[in-house]
Amino acid sequence: MSARFGLAALFAGIAVGLQWAIQPFVGSRIPFLFILPMLLLAANLFGRGPSLIVLLAGLVNAAYLMMPVGQMNVAALPDRIALLAYVVVGIVLVFFGGRMRLVSDRAADAERRLGLAQENTGVGLFEIDLVERTIFASPALWRLVGRKPGHTSRSETISLDEWNAGRIPAEVEEGRAALKSNIDRGVSVYEREHRVRLPDGGMRWLMSKVHIERNPEGRAVRLHGASVDVTERRRTDDLLAQTRAELQQQVADLQRLHALSSRLLELTDIPRQLHAILETMVDLHASQGGAVMLCMPDGGPMEIGAVAGLSEAQTGTLKTLLDESTPWHVASTERRRVVQDDGDAAFRPLAGALGRRGVHCTPLAGPGGEILGVIMLFFEAPRRPDEREIRLADICARKAAVFIERFRAQVIASERDQRFRVALESSAVPFTVLTPVRNRQSRIVDFRWSYINTAAARTINRPAAELTGRRVREVLPGTWDEPGLFDAYVAVAEQGVTREFELRSEANGIIGWFHVVASPLQNSVAVWFADVTDRKRQEHALREADQRKDEFLATLAHELRNPLAPIRQAALISKSPTATEAQKRWSHDVIDRQVQHMAILLDDLLDVSRITRGKLHLRKERTELAAVIEAAVETARPLIDLKHHHLIINLPPRPVHIDADRLRLAQVLANLLTNAAKYTDTAGRITIDAEVQDSELMIRVTDNGIGIRPDALAEVFQMFTQVRPSHERAGGGLGIGLALARALVEMHGGTIVANSSGPGQGSEFVVRLPVLAAWEAVAAPAAPAHAVPASVAPLRILVADDNRDGAQTLATFLRMDGHDVRVGFDGEEALAAFSDFRPHAVLLDIGMPKLTGDQVARRIRALPEGRDVMLIAITGWGQDKDKQQALDAGFDHHLTKPVDLHKLASLIATARPATPASTIH
Repeated sequence: MSARFGLAALFAGIAVGLQWAIQPFVGSRIPFLFILPMLLLAANLFGRGPSLIVLLAGLVNAAYLMMPVGQMNVAALPDRIALLAYVVVGIVLVFFGGRMRLVSDRAADAERRLGLAQENTGVGLFEIDLVERTIFASPALWRLVGRKPGHTSRSETISLDEWNAGRIPAEVEEGRAALKSNIDRGVSVYEREHRVRLPDGGMRWLMSKVHIERNPEGRAVRLHGASVDVTERRRTDDLLAQTRAELQQQVADLQRLHALSSRLLELTDIPRQLHAILETMVDLHASQGGAVMLCMPDGGPMEIGAVAGLSEAQTGTLKTLLDESTPWHVASTERRRVVQDDGDAAFRPLAGALGRRGVHCTPLAGPGGEILGVIMLFFEAPRRPDEREIRLADICARKAAVFIERFRAQVIASERDQRFRVALESSAVPFTVLTPVRNRQSRIVDFRWSYINTAAARTINRPAAELTGRRVREVLPGTWDEPGLFDAYVAVAEQGVTREFELRSEANGIIGWFHVVASPLQNSVAVWFADVTDRKRQEHALREADQRKDEFLATLAHELRNPLAPIRQAALISKSPTATEAQKRWSHDVIDRQVQHMAILLDDLLDVSRITRGKLHLRKERTELAAVIEAAVETARPLIDLKHHHLIINLPPRPVHIDADRLRLAQVLANLLTNAAKYTDTAGRITIDAEVQDSELMIRVTDNGIGIRPDALAEVFQMFTQVRPSHERAGGGLGIGLALARALVEMHGGTIVANSSGPGQGSEFVVRLPVLAAWEAVAAPAAPAHAVPASVAPLRILVADDNRDGAQTLATFLRMDGHDVRVGFDGEEALAAFSDFRPHAVLLDIGMPKLTGDQVARRIRALPEGRDVMLIAITGWGQDKDKQQALDAGFDHHLTKPVDLHKLASLIATARPATPASTIH
């Protein structure tokens, strides 16, 4: 920008200098002689802004030269008019000069952009004068045709004959014909693709779009248009066409091979199978006949396995030439494809006898790399196979090798089977012989059955004929999936060692445990195996029984500790000099209830023992159903009322009489009601329905509790079995109640079953008993509510235990020491009370419903306000692993029931200042 203003100032100086140079000769009356032309030139070259400098310089110069000269004071009116006219004309010249410069710049940009577009896009432009027979070609078009302008380096227009001289004559004629056709049809625009020959001999394809211009008489006088290089597109189109043709050929080949595979499945003997393969190869190679030559296992001369396209005489010629000089012998010994013609000495005798001039030999290699034979194809003229023919020949050769190898394996298997049959067929012990299958690297990749006796075939659930000679992986695909099994057989085959092991099978319909002895036998593996499933089941049953025994003893300890804790605590309260008479009476009631609970546990244990030893005798008598159910409800009523359940009893409208031991039958129903109450959340629903169906009494005990897993329904009646983990079965008892109930029901000649839709879906127990007479309904009383007292003391302590007597006696003991105690009866209540109560110490039972004590401890420790709170586990679970689990969950101390209350008081005394180190008591 500054350069343009500088140049404009220079032009103004030049104009003023010239004006002053001629002033002595022409006077001061023509002060604009050089200014106005210079002004127009500056506007055209530098733009309007810089040209204003020239305009201003001319104005100052004229004012200085006009009269009076040299005073910058124009006095005469004509001079003033002249200055005004100069300014107007100067402004007009500035405007038009700037406009001329703008138009010139735009035209130059347009020309430059057009040139760049042609250069970058590779589009060549042309214009042909049909009258003058000349052609204008752009530089891009000259480059597209690989030529240079013919006249001068600046000329791009030449005669049409000179242009066509460098083109392909056939393309010139096609172009003229296309032009004439479109002119005759009245077409104004058309496209055509044509070739041009490049200087290096290559070809380039151009697509030209031609516009035909006509004179007023309608005669074509001029052509103009553009050409673009479409060589790559044409190459792509040609490649696509070639690929499409190859794909169609491959599809046809695949269809032919598929038809061959289908046909081979229908053929059962090796000669017809080989003939079908040979016919397919002859067809795919457009051959004039062929033959399959087979190598003999004993190393003797080859034999003809199949022929196609040959007469009997030609086939006989083949049989007379089975020596080492034939091309198929070369292919088999050198293990390679052989292509020969009548110029090769080895093929010349055969060529003359068969009337063929070429032969292709493809060896047939077995799975282990051994040569099984050769497939030959004969041709009327010498030629080499292309990639397609080689690929198809290899595929057919592999198919032939598979059938040959399978046929030989069947023959060998048949011979060995005959050898072993007499000695082993009558054996009751399962026995089989496995032969290794090797790849080309002689590595064992599978085993096949060489022999299998009847006992082994019966164990595998397959006929012996179906297994013999076939690979293990082919018949039993999942056999080798067992880790280490395949390696064990390979070690026997390759190292000659004997392996003995036990194997568990769950595949191919063979389920069970087997004791296997695998020994080497003439490069094979002799396998003896015996079904030891029953022994394994007995061992598993013993382990399960031992585990249930351990769980039972742990549960028994827990159940006995639970009532001891409230008994001990109630006894201390009763002996306390500060206890009121009401507290003493209440503690006596607690002791009485817990003693009754312990008595029930001991009675169940004794009943189980009597049933096991066959010492339990029923005292059957005519018993009314309503009385039995009333006794059962009375037994279960405390627990039902404690958990605020709604009990519904539906009995038949008429009395129902059964021949039963009233006490034992009530014990069965009481067990069912107690289970329903235990495993149903507070305020649940329990229903007893009784009805008579076909002289059979059916009693249903239904609840909406936690339910039973479908896979655990068969286990609930087993001795010492509980369907929930130890720490989750709060108040779950010894796991003998349902086993005792089933035994008692069966002693009454009835049955009992459990039903449930799954966890959270409730449970149903159905008891069926024979009926003596008709029936009558009764009703059940409603359950009273229960309230939990609370008191306040300086030290806040939270006690959580699903055993209400245990929790309340412990709370009472702590309140007598002046503490503020709050009680919860499950994990969720404990967690909610902690957030609201903010205690200094928390005493948690481990086996609580909803949330276990370990889960509550972890959640408390996760809260900011729970990091420094003393957590004490008070539980009947006292094994080492239980104590460690409690400490891992965040408890500071672990106390087993019944708790030493003096030790508990001393621990609580340390809760206020800080949490002491973890201890186990």
